[in-house]
Amino acid sequence: MRRTFTSVCVRACAVLSVVCVLSVMRVRSRLAVVDASPRAKDDEPRRTQPTVASASVQRARSNPLSSWLAITSVCVDEGDKRAPDGQENTARNYMHITMSNHAAYAAVHGYPYVPLTSSFPGMREKDVRYHKLGWVRQLLDNYTWVFYTDCDSLFIDFCVDISKALKRIERRTEGHNINLVLTGDKGWAMNSGQFIVRNTEWSKDILYKASLEPRNTHGCVGNDNAAFNWLLWGDCSSTKGDFTTWWKDVHRCRQAIQRSPYAEKLACAPLNTYSQHLAEARKRGPVFRLHFAGSQKKKTRLIKRYAKSVNEYVHNCDPDAIDMPIDSPFG
Repeated sequence: MRRTFTSVCVRACAVLSVVCVLSVMRVRSRLAVVDASPRAKDDEPRRTQPTVASASVQRARSNPLSSWLAITSVCVDEGDKRAPDGQENTARNYMHITMSNHAAYAAVHGYPYVPLTSSFPGMREKDVRYHKLGWVRQLLDNYTWVFYTDCDSLFIDFCVDISKALKRIERRTEGHNINLVLTGDKGWAMNSGQFIVRNTEWSKDILYKASLEPRNTHGCVGNDNAAFNWLLWGDCSSTKGDFTTWWKDVHRCRQAIQRSPYAEKLACAPLNTYSQHLAEARKRGPVFRLHFAGSQKKKTRLIKRYAKSVNEYVHNCDPDAIDMPIDSPFG
């Protein structure tokens, strides 16, 4: 009974948080907007701040983690508009479910959740998948770390607290080296549907450069995924392949990092599991987060299905699940 009551309370708080976000967006008044305007470079058009707000920002301000780590997503519905690769972005069919889930996970651990729900100024002409780059870069002015998660994803196990692993990374490297925690998949050394980035000039520069790259940059087929893999490795051939990152098994990702000229700034973590790989992932350890690939119709169906099996109960967690493994070539 206690577990059911706790889950219901967490879910209700999360839904109210997302409702507040969307309501404030509509009235455009009395906004609790994160003041995170990036400093425009000489060759960068100045950008006005997007109109976004989150009730969780105010709730988290009294928490010591509130300015240390933020969780964000870009949930922008473009209706029937198609991206250059033909993909529809009808996020309206599931964004209320995933944003509620993201807000609930953030609330449980005391992080602010600061989603972007409208096009990022200065990037409206680009595929919406690039908008995360400008938005995350802007948020870094207010937070030490920002965890980006795609809108078509769910946090599955709330017991996993990413702050413990990040603090361990900071202690191990004296806070000077690791700037980007990434995850690979069966296609790329880095899949940009999820990453954790540190507030440094290097991080902001990578995000800015990635935002300028065109689709299929330098022969790398893709959008922002291609941009990141080109910028971090300098070629496409060595970053295409199976770099799947499992719980306590990140060796493929680690090997890829060792080939990057920025190896000392990168680390691997099992931030992502595709829904089609769930059975295999469960054999290897906790499943932190599910990412849904495929058509928008398929995504919506799967998100509604798996949202019912989210573990929001954080009492009596398995110690192995609490501490996410993060690995880098430098310890």
